[in-house]
Amino acid sequence: MKKICLTALIIFVLIFALMPTVQAQSPQQTLNQYIADLQKNPNDNALREKIIKLVQEIKPTPAIPEEARRYFIEGNALLKASKDRKGYGLAVDAYRQCLLIAPWWAEALYNYAVALDLANQFDGAVNILKLYIATNPGGEESRKAQDKIYEIGAKKKLATQEREESSPQTVAAREQNKFEDWLKKLDGRRYTNPLKGGVAVIDVRGNIFECGANTPEHGYYLNFAPTDSKSFKTK
Repeated sequence: MKKICLTALIIFVLIFALMPTVQAQSPQQTLNQYIADLQKNPNDNALREKIIKLVQEIKPTPAIPEEARRYFIEGNALLKASKDRKGYGLAVDAYRQCLLIAPWWAEALYNYAVALDLANQFDGAVNILKLYIATNPGGEESRKAQDKIYEIGAKKKLATQEREESSPQTVAAREQNKFEDWLKKLDGRRYTNPLKGGVAVIDVRGNIFECGANTPEHGYYLNFAPTDSKSFKTK
């Protein structure tokens, strides 16, 4: 029995000795893996937040790679020089590239949010500002970012209202209302025009136009009802 136990123990020790050594990943290795995953799925904001929290635990804080800094400076230059949405879009692209390399960089996150806001990408700007706040930039800076979120929310409401007011359906409804108001002002009026040996008459009764003419050559009378501004053009 002792020989069996001793043999089993030896086999167990040999198996354990031959097993490959498994080492836990270092925080830097985990960070590298997270960044590689993010570059495959750039819209994964949950992963971005995990990266930010991980970097806060690494001492010293990882250095900003030179390539990320290049994109950051490029984005700053474009943001400063841009005067329209197209230019702001170029700044957005530069910051996006920067933050695929150094996703934890607070200053780049804030500038990225500013560029998104100016490019009227309001939802994206709010999401990035929330990530910026997660970097713990400090009480005053966090307050500034949260106020910026409120400001962007107001701008989004205004942009939504303007978009709705300029939609084809809204424009058509507005024109129809104007047309119907115009008809109400004409209700009850009579318009006449002399003809050779006769007269042409238009009587307006509600939305009915009663038109008639009486001349030596012929006489006729007809009714028509314009139903909308497209079927009856007015100046």
